[in-house]
Amino acid sequence: QVYITVLETNILMDIRIKGELDGIAFAQRIKAHTDIPIIFLTALGDRETISRAIHTQPYNYLIKPYTDPQLGGAIRASLDRYKEKKGLDYMIQSLSIEPGPCCQKHL
Repeated sequence: QVYITVLETNILMDIRIKGELDGIAFAQRIKAHTDIPIIFLTALGDRETISRAIHTQPYNYLIKPYTDPQLGGAIRASLDRYKEKKGLDYMIQSLSIEPGPCCQKHL
C-alpha cells in the first residue's frame, strides 16, 4: 500500500503510516521546509484526528473510501487555492506591504 504520494503539485498523505511518525507529524515536518499543498487521505474521521490534522493547514482532508472524482476535485481545489495563495504572496512581496487582518486567514 502506498502511504505517501508526492505529485509535482501536491502531497497525498495517509495519516496511518509505518514508522515513529504518523502522517500528521510527518506533514508538520514537511511544512517546515515547503509550502506544497498536502491532502490527507485517511479512514480516520474522529474529532481528535481531524483537529490535529487541521493544525497542519492541509489543503484538503478526504475520508476513505473516496471516489476518483472526489480525489480529482480535492486535487484541483488545492491547486487553485495554492495558485491563488502564491499570487497573493507575490503581490504582497512586490508591494512590500504586510497583509491586513482580512487577508491573514487566507495566508
